[in-house]
Amino acid sequence: MAVIKEIISKNDLDEIFQDEKALVFKNSLYCGISQNALRELKKFVETIKDDVKVYIIDVNKNRDLSQMIAEKSKIKHESPQILLLEKGVVTWNASHWNITFETCRKATES
Repeated sequence: MAVIKEIISKNDLDEIFQDEKALVFKNSLYCGISQNALRELKKFVETIKDDVKVYIIDVNKNRDLSQMIAEKSKIKHESPQILLLEKGVVTWNASHWNITFETCRKATES
């Protein structure tokens, strides 16, 4: 089972953009939709192996890092939002109610 690692530094971002396959979840502790998406992500993470690294960032606490992700990925910031990066390139993203167990599963199948 994979674990969810919190993004807290620029070094974490550098690592993410070098990973073979990484899911990055932008979370707001103050948003009900975000909390629902986090529950869906956690259910998904329980079913996968370590071949997909999973990261979470608190967008309220780490706004600057969240913006860096948007700039580096060239995907407009939303919250909640999830990005699938493969060798630093975004191959899939979703936001709000589109973040579900099933959408995460389908996105990472290949």
